[in-house]
Amino acid sequence: MAYNTRIIHKLFDDTNEVVLLEGYAARTDYLSKLIITNTDTASISPKVRFYNTNKSGEDDEYIQLTPEITLGVGERYVYESPVFFGANQQLVAELGSAVTTSQPQIMMVITYV
Repeated sequence: MAYNTRIIHKLFDDTNEVVLLEGYAARTDYLSKLIITNTDTASISPKVRFYNTNKSGEDDEYIQLTPEITLGVGERYVYESPVFFGANQQLVAELGSAVTTSQPQIMMVITYV
């Protein structure tokens, strides 16, 4: 079985939800590493969650992946554990409050099987 690895860079979009990765039924993709870097001039509170599109509007449509944290200026958060996705699942991120000057960065290492 062949493995391919790809590095993806994204930016937060203020308090709007950003889709980081979508799950597909036809292949197995998994997140190997997630790094959030605060490049803003104030502290941020990022949320990274699973969104189940089949449960839209229900209480359990979101499942929290990362703990509730606050990153100071220049700090980063590293999540290093395999995260597998199924069909109708998305990995989404958003900030708890508006950005002061620049959007914080997200880097992901994705492995495709």
